[in-house]
Amino acid sequence: MSKQITCGVVFVDTLKQKILMVHPTNQKDFWDFPKGRRENKETSKEAAIREVLEETSICINEEDKLIDFGEHPYNKHKRIHLFVCYNKDIDFNSLKCTSMVEKEYTSYPEVDDFKMFSIEEAVTLMCPSMKTVFVWELEQRIRQHF
Repeated sequence: MSKQITCGVVFVDTLKQKILMVHPTNQKDFWDFPKGRRENKETSKEAAIREVLEETSICINEEDKLIDFGEHPYNKHKRIHLFVCYNKDIDFNSLKCTSMVEKEYTSYPEVDDFKMFSIEEAVTLMCPSMKTVFVWELEQRIRQHF
């Protein structure tokens, strides 16, 4: 059985040396990057762009030049395909999650907060699977742009 592919984008502000993270609703212990499951017939890039739009309302266009950081092991059931976007102008007043989690008698936004963190702060807030991918695969490549 093939592993599920999750796709997302790491937004990096090289001037402030910070990265955008989203807070998954009902997850008090960690923050994450905007990401989600790749649907049938979607490319990883298409899935990442769609997930970013759903979770943040950020519209990625051709000028944003997503850099493909590849697919990596994430956990025993998933692989993760990440892209990086440097220096996108983000209006924090317009960030909004439109993706809803449906529960038996209620629904709520998948994401409830958005913040920029230094890499050092971000690593302490990531779930263990993301921390492993970030530290081993992405951190040094991102720091080269600082």
